[in-house]
Formats: sequence, structure tokens, C-alpha cells
Amino acid sequence: MTYQQISMDSKSLGMDILEKNNWPQGLKEQMVANWDTFPYRFMVLDDSGSMGHMDGTKLMSSGRIMKSINCSRWDEMGDAVKFHAELADMAKAPTEFCFLNASNPIVVGETEDDGQAKNKVLKILSSGPSGGTPLCRVLNGIHAKIKQMAPELRERGQKVSLTIFTDGKASDGNLQAVMQKFAHLPVWVVIRLCTNDDDVGDYWSGIDDNIELEMDVLDDLRGEATEVTKFNPWLTYGQ
Repeated sequence: MTYQQISMDSKSLGMDILEKNNWPQGLKEQMVANWDTFPYRFMVLDDSGSMGHMDGTKLMSSGRIMKSINCSRWDEMGDAVKFHAELADMAKAPTEFCFLNASNPIVVGETEDDGQAKNKVLKILSSGPSGGTPLCRVLNGIHAKIKQMAPELRERGQKVSLTIFTDGKASDGNLQAVMQKFAHLPVWVVIRLCTNDDDVGDYWSGIDDNIELEMDVLDDLRGEATEVTKFNPWLTYGQ
């Protein structure tokens, strides 16, 4: 498995998208710098039936005001993933979108394809979720790919990122044992929870506490803002 460095022209196009999304200058620069450190991204997208439950949240604009509204878990995930798909396509920042049930992995940004890969991701997001939560199977497949990439990544001093959008627990095995396999690979893991269910949050936090892995467990925007402002009430935690 190979990957290419992101060109300066592509980085400039990526900066344009971040600018249109009102990113502050410092965060824009950090995002572009991260493309050199993390030249390839994996995003695991939970499309199990429970993602249709209505305890998600997302931001909607009302004039110059952003409001947090209730939505399905699926819509909460889709709101974030659409941004990443657009960014990967425009910046040619290779990102592999791995749905649990609906599709084989879709790589966006790897080639000039007139947005076909991106549109395939968006089409799946426009449909409803269904099926189980075979996280172990999908993550074992990603582990094999990162293991193959690892020698080149280490030689370049790079890592890949792995973001898991989910609302629950694996339905096909011992997820902690699978996650432990990533511990000695050049990878940074983010668990992006799409539910307010405390049991699910505790499940993933327990995995994080019991394995040696660079891993962050994140709630939705409002939940993260609440955590941040407990310690830094002066900080505006924006989208």
C-alpha cells in the first residue's frame, strides 16, 4: 500500500475550504501542517440500525447565529463526514471511508476522479442506516493495511489517523483486544461518539484506560465545549 505527499497546490485548495468554513488562521495552518505528519486517514463510519436514534446534535446557522439542534445519530455523523469528504477531495488528502455495512472502503482524494469517490460517500450518507456493528471485522482490515504501511511511515517520521464514528459496542467480538493490536503501530486514534448514552461512553473510555494507545474519546460539539469550559471558561469552543 502506497501513498503520496500532498502537493502545495492541493494544500492551497484545502486552505480555501477551511477559509470558507470560517476556520481561524492558526487552526488552518495547523491542519495543513498535519497533512505532512498524517499523510493518510482512515474513517470508520457506523451505519448500524441504532444510528437512526434521535439523540444526536448538530449545528445549524440562523443568520449569523449558530444553534445546536437535536437530530438522529446518523445526521450528526453525516454532518461531520460530509466536511471531511469535501476536504479530502479538494485537497487531494487521501482519506479512506469505511462503512460497517453499506460498502467496501472508499478512498477519497487519492486520484483525480472528478469527485466520483466523494459523491459515492455522500450518496451512502443520504440513505438510512441499517445492519449490525461489525467493528472488529472492519478494524482488523484496517490494522492489516496500517501494518503494511508502517515501515515507510516510521522511516518518514509519520503516522496515520484513525477516526471511528460510532454509537455503540462491537457486535462481532472483543473490541478491546482488536484495539490493542494498534498499540505498536504509527497511528493516532479518535473515537467520535454519536450518542449521549452514558453506557457507550463508559465502554469506550474503559477501553482507552486499559490499553496503551494514543487514543482520544470525543463527544459531540456541545459535550466537548462543556468539558473544555469547566477548565477554561474564557475560551469560545467553536465549530
